[in-house]
Amino acid sequence: MTQNGSNILTRWYAGNSYVKETASGVTKEYTYLGGDAYSAPVAAITQSGTTTYYYLLRDYLGNITHVVNSVTTNVTEYSFDVRGLRRNPTDWSYTLTGQPSLFADRGFTSHEFLSWFNLYNMNGRIYDPLVGRFLSVDNYVQDPTNTQHYNRYSYGLNNPLKYYDPSGNLFARSVLFDPVQDYMDSQFGTFDSQGHYHEPGESSNGGSGSGESYASFWGPILNFIFSIPDLIT
Repeated sequence: MTQNGSNILTRWYAGNSYVKETASGVTKEYTYLGGDAYSAPVAAITQSGTTTYYYLLRDYLGNITHVVNSVTTNVTEYSFDVRGLRRNPTDWSYTLTGQPSLFADRGFTSHEFLSWFNLYNMNGRIYDPLVGRFLSVDNYVQDPTNTQHYNRYSYGLNNPLKYYDPSGNLFARSVLFDPVQDYMDSQFGTFDSQGHYHEPGESSNGGSGSGESYASFWGPILNFIFSIPDLIT
């Protein structure tokens, strides 16, 4: 990275678990243990011959929410909104005065944050968390039968609480979301593959008792509401 003709940051990557960087004359080496930058539970930082280990706590999307220094036990906390904008973990405001820098510049879903541009390097493409869109089109249409896939600038089918994009090209669903989905289904009902609503406890093959009357009333309404994105995409 060059600014005003001067080099301010240089990074070298070796595989998925090692990064060496020199910034403002200071050199650090990051080694991710037990995984890579997106999954490792522990990271080691080596600087001036001294290595310090940090525990990385993540949420179900892969965001680093807490960093614990194994020596001092100091805890650093991070928070991101639904689109990936960083926020203050104490009050969820966007005022970051006095907040620590990101750990190894890893932000939303542990992707590399380019702080000079307020953008994320998601490997395949660059992502803007302010608008929740990529700066270039997706190279793949994963499901031609789903009109959301034809909005090729969108992130995770416009559902960033459920999906994430590890490569910048192909979205994925975190297996850690399954318990959340199961709870939501048990409380608010489900939709089958045809988009028909079924109340909690009602089989997708047919209702029983009060479930049929509930679904018969709310089903068409909810089906229409949830079809609106497809109509305008």
